[in-house]
Amino acid sequence: MLGERTDNHLNASVDVCYGSCGSGKWLHEMAHEFPKSKYHGVDVSSYMVEKLSRHPHPNIDVTLGDVLDRLPFEDDMFDYIHQSSMLLAIPQSKWPGVIAELRRVLKPDGHIDLLEAEIFPPESPTPRSAKFAETIMTILSARDLDAAISIHLEDILEKVSGFKNIERSSAQTPIGWDGEVGNLMRTSIKAGYMAAPEFLCAVLGISVGNWEALLDGVLDDYADGQSTVMWHRTCGQKGTVTNSD
Repeated sequence: MLGERTDNHLNASVDVCYGSCGSGKWLHEMAHEFPKSKYHGVDVSSYMVEKLSRHPHPNIDVTLGDVLDRLPFEDDMFDYIHQSSMLLAIPQSKWPGVIAELRRVLKPDGHIDLLEAEIFPPESPTPRSAKFAETIMTILSARDLDAAISIHLEDILEKVSGFKNIERSSAQTPIGWDGEVGNLMRTSIKAGYMAAPEFLCAVLGISVGNWEALLDGVLDDYADGQSTVMWHRTCGQKGTVTNSD
């Protein structure tokens, strides 16, 4: 699932940190697939941490913490760190500090694994979808959020001293076509945009009903044009010696 090198690493008894545990789905899937390792989830939401704590797993613990601040862990604690889908949570200017903090809690020669998606397909299939992308990117930029962080993380790891063996791989997921996977991707995108419709509607000056209609139209454009979401996975290893930032 994650690649042969990572799978071999997790099959050993290692300490794993998930820096954005959310619902805990990834933690439970990994604890099932690689039961020899110990998993530590961290999330900024006290609600999510409390919810996960109600359903304990012998190989999982969850902690309240904010990667934008100092994580509640000692230096050199984890063999493997995974973080995903943080584009909307981390300001562009904060990413180097976040990577440095993840490096702090990573053991020497430990692995970091960052998964982010391009927020829009590489090519907009219609003028409507192109205008939609332009509008959302303007909103994100005004809030210091980098819509293209998925392709910039490799450079950030290079610039934040103390990493080696940095590499990026990519994969595509269809949006609303090619069967169940495409339908799930469409549903996920819509759910994300509808999570806070009042905010976007206020910025755009439209009603929630019109916003949903616009979103459905754009998603139809993606499906008809066989558009895809491009996922980028950026990995690296902590060097045995790091320089101060």
